[in-house]
Amino acid sequence: MDHVDDLRRSAPESGRAVDLVEGVEFEFRPIELVLSLRQERLQQRRRWDGDEPSKDAAVLDRVRELVELLLPTGRCSIEQVARSFGVDRRTIHRHPATAARPFSSVVNSTRVDLAERMVDGRRYSLTEIAELLSFSAPSNFSRWFRTQFGCTPSQWRTRRQDTARP
Repeated sequence: MDHVDDLRRSAPESGRAVDLVEGVEFEFRPIELVLSLRQERLQQRRRWDGDEPSKDAAVLDRVRELVELLLPTGRCSIEQVARSFGVDRRTIHRHPATAARPFSSVVNSTRVDLAERMVDGRRYSLTEIAELLSFSAPSNFSRWFRTQFGCTPSQWRTRRQDTARP
């Protein structure tokens, strides 16, 4: 996890710098959010489990972490994840931690987690969220969101805003 901390510390104030992580170019702005969400989720998991995750869980967590890093770049693929691990994509498919869940399922569950948090917040517009989650168009994001959550992102945001008012 040291490389993640180093990455966060090296992010410039402007948030517009582009860098390479594991061979993939990205902007710092969305990565800061992804990394903070990732660290928060790992801390929660450790509190709930009361111990360190198993080796298989750690591999799955690492795959999810890579998916979170790659989604904003538009280059999230099993091939890119495998390249980051230094193995063939078939090895990722065969590993016990990932064999029970197809890669598309890992990507989708990661998108669900990120979409819920991003839409709840007001930091990003819905168009920016669609782009950060690698949807080709905001309408595709809206359609996917409605399938996952039963309402459009705008409706979700409005409901959450209404419930947050005193």
